[in-house]
Amino acid sequence: MGTNYYWRQQTHPGCEACGRKPEYDDLHIGKSSAGWTFSFHADEGRGLTSWRAWKEFLIQGEAEKRGEIVDEYDVRLTFEEFRSVVEERSHPRGLRNHAELHGHVDRSFLDPEGHSMSPGEFS
Repeated sequence: MGTNYYWRQQTHPGCEACGRKPEYDDLHIGKSSAGWTFSFHADEGRGLTSWRAWKEFLIQGEAEKRGEIVDEYDVRLTFEEFRSVVEERSHPRGLRNHAELHGHVDRSFLDPEGHSMSPGEFS
């Protein structure tokens, strides 16, 4: 069992008069799963290939109010709340690391701080 996290940006505000609902674009940040360290989605096209790069992207986006962090259940998190999720699952003894176990199969890798990064789609 796990929880996926996304960076959500509004692409259309919606229209109350015509009934059009707001539209959003979600960028997959990664997943927190029982028994595993946090697994990041490495987005090479955006340069999001480390926890440090993700932090900068999320902090700047939050400060500029360009979007928000949400989980797959549409629960909003501040950056600090999300950081706690990641750091609680970073390098704890006894947890498995996706990149170390599956990197040879799906090009997953560890960033310089040892965080699991996976460039392919995963759920």
